[in-house]
Amino acid sequence: MSTTTAHRLTRNSRYIAWLVSDTAKGLAGALFGFAIPLIVLFVTDDPAQAGIIGAVGMTVRTLTTLIGGVLADRHQRILMMALGSAIGTVLAAGFMLLALGDALTFATLLIAEVLLAARTGLFDMAGESALKEIVPDDAMGRAQAANQGRNAVLDLAGGPLGGVLLAVGAWLIGAVMAL
Repeated sequence: MSTTTAHRLTRNSRYIAWLVSDTAKGLAGALFGFAIPLIVLFVTDDPAQAGIIGAVGMTVRTLTTLIGGVLADRHQRILMMALGSAIGTVLAAGFMLLALGDALTFATLLIAEVLLAARTGLFDMAGESALKEIVPDDAMGRAQAANQGRNAVLDLAGGPLGGVLLAVGAWLIGAVMAL
């Protein structure tokens, strides 16, 4: 009878780097998903317009996820994660500048939602798929469980954190997303 030592995720530097990157991306997504409808409501005072932006964003995200899955299968996933993060940082910084310049309108918020939803759809599949390249098979179940637990925490924390940041100003949402 032989015994094997289980792979320790905490000692896998590639996994830790992936987890930090994916957590930052998840937090940015949770903040934006919470804040945009509220910002639209503040700017337009029209719940229907907030619903329109949410529906358009969900539609764009759904359609681009189909393309993102194909891209993740055909290209280097780590490179796609880095590119998606860079694009997300630029978009978040642009949102912050629009908010600081008091230039948030229905149109600018709709464009921001479409661009961020497209980025999510095109690049987020690469991050999920990259986990298979980073973690050995014997640790995949634990890595997936940690990932799902982390996602649940981000979903729960995104709203309250977004509310606190939004109380300071919409620009702070963009700043935290960019970080």
